[in-house]
Amino acid sequence: GEGNMMASAAMLRKIDGMVRVLNVDGSQRAKDSMAIVKEKFEQVLLEQFDDAKSHWDEDRGEASLAGMQKCASSLFSFNGGASCIQRYVSSLPFCIDASVIMRDDEGVMESTKPDIAKTEIERVLTEVSDLFELEKSSTQLIFPSCSGRVLGHVVQRALNQRIQKTIDGCLERLEDSCGSGAWSDLMQYAYGRLHRMLNNLASSETDLEDLDLGKLLDDVLGDYRIRFITHSFDTLSSLLATFLPPPAPPDNHPSHPSFSIRTAHPDRPSPNLLLTSLERMAQIDKASEIATKCVEGLLVCTRSIPPGPLDGSPEVLKTFSLLISSLSTFLTKHMSDARNACGRGQEGVEERSASELKVAVHAVMVTQRFAEEIVTPVTSHDVQLAQECTTLIWDFSVTVERQSGELLRALVLAVGRYLSSLLSSTQHKTDFVPKSDDCALEPSQACVAGCDYVSSVSKAWSNEGPP
Repeated sequence: GEGNMMASAAMLRKIDGMVRVLNVDGSQRAKDSMAIVKEKFEQVLLEQFDDAKSHWDEDRGEASLAGMQKCASSLFSFNGGASCIQRYVSSLPFCIDASVIMRDDEGVMESTKPDIAKTEIERVLTEVSDLFELEKSSTQLIFPSCSGRVLGHVVQRALNQRIQKTIDGCLERLEDSCGSGAWSDLMQYAYGRLHRMLNNLASSETDLEDLDLGKLLDDVLGDYRIRFITHSFDTLSSLLATFLPPPAPPDNHPSHPSFSIRTAHPDRPSPNLLLTSLERMAQIDKASEIATKCVEGLLVCTRSIPPGPLDGSPEVLKTFSLLISSLSTFLTKHMSDARNACGRGQEGVEERSASELKVAVHAVMVTQRFAEEIVTPVTSHDVQLAQECTTLIWDFSVTVERQSGELLRALVLAVGRYLSSLLSSTQHKTDFVPKSDDCALEPSQACVAGCDYVSSVSKAWSNEGPP
């Protein structure tokens, strides 16, 4: 009966406590014998618990439920209940049902396209959520005083055994069939979907004792952090290789037409190599636009990295610092050249200048997003580096906005000069050259307000011909 079980458990605990402090001849033999007795007693209780649960699974009878409760109470009193929880969780269908395991394996094998892989991950996460809701009522009946602790183990076992296996398998299959871009997209989807599921579990009425949901998320997806970092550098390398001719191979590399940044550095392109490549871009048309695309491409990759300490974060921040420095040089140079061209009245410069303004505004927005979404979350990892990177970003923003404002003013003056000359032979003798006060907008406001205006005027000029 329950009374005998509880009494036996209490007696064994007392005897065990006495044996532990023995320090006389033969005490080790007593300790060894006590360990055997405890193990056998625990095994008897677990077998009785299993027997009661098997009957309860069939009939949901009160007698079966009472049997489980008695055994569970005795085991929790005897050794904290760890073995009882483990035995209960191991008996759940997703742990022992071969059809569930086979269905998951088949779903992974079929995940050769992004939509199929997302559907498979969604199916498994939905089934785990449904299992949680089903087991919530059962555990509250069987373990009324510690149902949250048991449910926490159910969630952890499902994450470690079923969810992680499915996500790993789908990612591997998709990368083999569709490449690293599809892998990155699926990883982002899986992380977001799993994060929502865990938040829903955490907000449920049941208190999941001893369960750190954030740590669980890290355990499942944390191994992908460095792969995200590597993928970010690979993406940037591919972007550069798209716009640049292949660099000359080093002495230790044979000349080959397919030589590129990636083949020269298969593991990861170094920041110095990236900076050198970006410097070469300064000689190419639309260099500022290309550099902006590189920054945005790397931002898209790195913003998908799961939050938390990132071993590779200093490397990412340093690389972004190089990119931002290069981007600042490109944009200010191009806008300065465009401003001078406006002053000289060169033909066709207005359309190009308007394009430079749009690129500048876009670059400022991208780098500021990076500061908010990437730099700030990793300040705890490397505060000094993050502060340096943040300062660099804001300095860059101010510089580009100032240059943009000056370029916009030059364009407005050019428009005024053109309109004045256009109307000089008519009865309208108005001077359209604005005074300096007319350009007193803040640089950032001038950028946004003037881009569409200048672009529309430039298109009109191109349709009607230059003055």
